[in-house]
Amino acid sequence: MDLKRLALLVLLGVLIGLTTFWMPGRFDDASDGDASGGDASAEPSASSSRAPGSGTGSGSKSGAGSTSGSTGRRCNSSRVTLVALSVDVTSTTEPTLLPVTLIASSSAAAEPTYLLGRTATGFTSDDEGCTLRLDDDTEVRAKVVVITAGIGKFSPRPLPAGDGWEGRGLVFFVPSFEEYAGRDVVIVGGGDSAFDWAASLTGIARSITLVHRRDAFRAHQATVDSVLAGPTEVITNAEVTELRGEDRVAEVVITTRDGEELVRPADAVVAALGFVADLSALKDWGLTLEKRHVAVDTSMRTNLPRVFAAGDITEYPGKVKLIAVGFGEVATAVNNAAVVIDPEAHVFPGHSSEGS
Repeated sequence: MDLKRLALLVLLGVLIGLTTFWMPGRFDDASDGDASGGDASAEPSASSSRAPGSGTGSGSKSGAGSTSGSTGRRCNSSRVTLVALSVDVTSTTEPTLLPVTLIASSSAAAEPTYLLGRTATGFTSDDEGCTLRLDDDTEVRAKVVVITAGIGKFSPRPLPAGDGWEGRGLVFFVPSFEEYAGRDVVIVGGGDSAFDWAASLTGIARSITLVHRRDAFRAHQATVDSVLAGPTEVITNAEVTELRGEDRVAEVVITTRDGEELVRPADAVVAALGFVADLSALKDWGLTLEKRHVAVDTSMRTNLPRVFAAGDITEYPGKVKLIAVGFGEVATAVNNAAVVIDPEAHVFPGHSSEGS
């Protein structure tokens, strides 16, 4: 097998693994997820808050044959072959725990360039290749684009009462437990993340109050039983309706369904309300979308020349959303893209054992 194609296949296989498996949490039933409640379309879990090799913020890591710089730079090389987009998980208050809109342009098979903490906002193509425009005005030129964007760009569901409190005690993730030692913590939500964090902070935080708008939970039952049996105060059929404090939050007002107002101390408020997926950037590219997914054929080609897609972002008859299927789709996309890049190449790359 061509080593260059093999390296690209491995790289995109890792990206698909990130978009379909290394999400920072579990998926709850989106039909029950609203901003006031705790069930969400996707929730971060305390036990899976970081993926191996994940990025933690904006930046770039360049390989041979590429250029790097600041806002407005152009990544352009005649040897750039593939551009891959992975899932975008964003937070306005905490550093990203996964590669955010990870874009890898392969100028040398095993030395890709990573542009982290950025979003692909624009796309154009011509007879020679494709140009991606990023939100920092960087332009990435490539022969082929492979989209592995999961189910879209994710942003945390806001806490209605939390407007203006982000960075002042209101957070959406708990990447480290130590900073909550000896503090009063209020957690809003009823899914896995809310209960995982309540369980993990037990014995660390001074007090833990969990607020959920219903009296039923979507978290793992064993975790729910553990939290209910512990020191955490669980208030159901209620919502956090006000945050109070001066420079930082000091207490919250909790309003029950029957109108009773409860006040609890809060040095930190964790809104574990899940995420909202957004495909708005891709919608402007001219891609054919089917119910929030990119339509592809059996070669993983989209309706746009030189643009392929793989993983959860794709839709085609008989689609089965499994990690194993995603890896297979990556192999299909990469090997068909290789022919677009080099018309003399073959879709079947051969076996890795050949020539050994």
